Amino acid sequence: MENIFKYSLFFLTLLLAVISWPNITQCVTLCSNDIPISERGDCPAVLSIGEKCDPVVDTCNQDKFQTCDPGSSTCQCKIEPEYSAWYDPNTDMCYRKANSTCTLTPESQKCELNSKCLPANSNNDQHKCTCNEGLVPNRDGLCFQQYEGACSPEKDLCDPAGFLICNLESKCKCDHNQIFHAETQTCQILTGGLCELNTSFSHPNCVYNASCLEIGPEINKCRCDDGFTSTELGTCALPHGAECDPDFDQCDGTIPGLECNRDDGKCLCQDKENSFYDESTKTCYLLADAPCNLEEYADRKCIPNSKCTFPGICTCTDPLEQNRERHCALIHGSTCDPRNDLCDQAAYLYCNPNSTCTCEKGNTTFYDSNTNTCRLIAEAECSLDEGSQSCVENSKCKPRADDVHKCMCSDGFVGNKKGRCFLRFEQICNMDGTDMCDPDGFTSCFDSKCQCIFPGTKYSHSSQDCRRLPGGTCFQSQTEPECTQNASCDAETKTCVCKRGHEESTDGACLLGYKQSCGENSGICNDGNFLECVDNICQCSAGYFPDVGLDTTIEYGVRCQATYGYACSQNVSCHTASQLGCSNGFCGCLQPDSQIYDPEMERCVGLVGANCTTGNSSTYTILCNSNLKCVSNENDTDESYGTCECKNTYENLLLEECNNANTVYTTSIGLLFLVPVAVWIREMNY
Repeated sequence: MENIFKYSLFFLTLLLAVISWPNITQCVTLCSNDIPISERGDCPAVLSIGEKCDPVVDTCNQDKFQTCDPGSSTCQCKIEPEYSAWYDPNTDMCYRKANSTCTLTPESQKCELNSKCLPANSNNDQHKCTCNEGLVPNRDGLCFQQYEGACSPEKDLCDPAGFLICNLESKCKCDHNQIFHAETQTCQILTGGLCELNTSFSHPNCVYNASCLEIGPEINKCRCDDGFTSTELGTCALPHGAECDPDFDQCDGTIPGLECNRDDGKCLCQDKENSFYDESTKTCYLLADAPCNLEEYADRKCIPNSKCTFPGICTCTDPLEQNRERHCALIHGSTCDPRNDLCDQAAYLYCNPNSTCTCEKGNTTFYDSNTNTCRLIAEAECSLDEGSQSCVENSKCKPRADDVHKCMCSDGFVGNKKGRCFLRFEQICNMDGTDMCDPDGFTSCFDSKCQCIFPGTKYSHSSQDCRRLPGGTCFQSQTEPECTQNASCDAETKTCVCKRGHEESTDGACLLGYKQSCGENSGICNDGNFLECVDNICQCSAGYFPDVGLDTTIEYGVRCQATYGYACSQNVSCHTASQLGCSNGFCGCLQPDSQIYDPEMERCVGLVGANCTTGNSSTYTILCNSNLKCVSNENDTDESYGTCECKNTYENLLLEECNNANTVYTTSIGLLFLVPVAVWIREMNY
């Protein structure tokens, strides 16, 4: 009975199979990939990656491990928790990515092209897709050669997802104007490089903190974002002095020593008290006298023109010296090279054409040895901006007209010849060590007044300094007073002498002498020699005559001497050529007992018996009265001198009458009167 049941069941099954045989044959022969037959009784077309599909009736190419994604209704590679897949458009095949699980069965999905399915453990009970030797998985899970890996131009296995290329040195590198970013394992475009807007993953992005901007028609370039600057590598970072986040340091890493200072919240050089940032070279330097690393290739370098010396101190190289800013420079007065100016710029020095470090701005600055810097002199233009060049001591920068600021001496002080501000000459001063008298004018505080330091000197208001008087010992040195104005130091005698055309006045000045050009711009005549400027020539004042004797061409050293009756102190004060001398404080005749003064001739003339000159004298002429003549002495060998005697016209006159003529002024009228009288007397005696 049991057998009958088995046979009956078999024949029933066979009958059903025969009945359904046409449909089975049609499904197997027309459709593939287990795709069900359509309602029309045919097999639908096989879809590929990216094409629209129906998740209910999946017509994607399942032989190539593709399926209809319910979310996007497009054909995608099959994805399972144990592995992820990658689509190769060249083969229209989905492969398992690197490090995905895999099986070695022929019908199983293959690993991506540059990997193999290898055992994942020693038990060989699990396999995974493993990159071929020398290759590593990239960000897409594919096996390629990474940055700086060896490559071959014939078979370029450099990572395309990282935008690497095989260069001429057979190494995987970034293209021109690109840099490799280790964190993203991609090449990024440097600032200034051409870029594509909205690149996604098809083209390299700009470096961090930069954006691709359109700068022209179809021209886009990478530019740093606001607040960031381009580094020497072409990347974008925060510059020196910018605000920053210490926990996310974006300061320029290409500058050794630059970091985000936690206390200030700014990008500053490490050990800021001993560091200096050079904006021109974008470098953090160690200042002079700062601790340093003696190793030859240390990251932090000493300030230029210095070196790290034992035991590890930044030291200026000779002959440079450390300045107030701890830089190394040449000091004031040093020899320098204008082509390589190393003068102290912090002190406002520069190398002049004479190869000497001196103050900038020429005559508007003064080098202050107390502060070792050039300061603006009085009346020089200045600025109130922080860090601007300072005015000289005892002065301030004050506003003037037209928004111009100038250095003005403080109250009670005046500008000296060098533009420095000090107390005036003979002004009250303090003797408590705060001497504010003018050292440039060789004055100092004595007896609570500003007075000349050196003996034998006198203060000149025109030159604003104390100067040595004529006849005084002189030294041609800047530390010693000069000779007084219009005087010079004689090289042989080392004494001050008045210059040619000048003469010493009663107060020690050198003023213009006789017949010298004078006027507003020519100088002052020596009033102590009774000279005054007449028609732009120094001439003797009224009542005074030049002491030139018979030589009227003499111009230098001529004294103006007083005429008859003027006050005097010595004979030389009276006009010698007029035979005048000083007697009882007034100018009178040199021979008062034998001479009288003739006002018409403006000189003293001799009476009978007075000494006289015969006309051969080479110095002064000593005249006789008009009714007398000079007769040479017979026994005198010097024929140029003689004695006044009566003229021949009067030789027969009585002696007393000739003598009486001595008391008569010799006028022309008098002569007309005396001659007829004398003739009458002579006739009466016959």
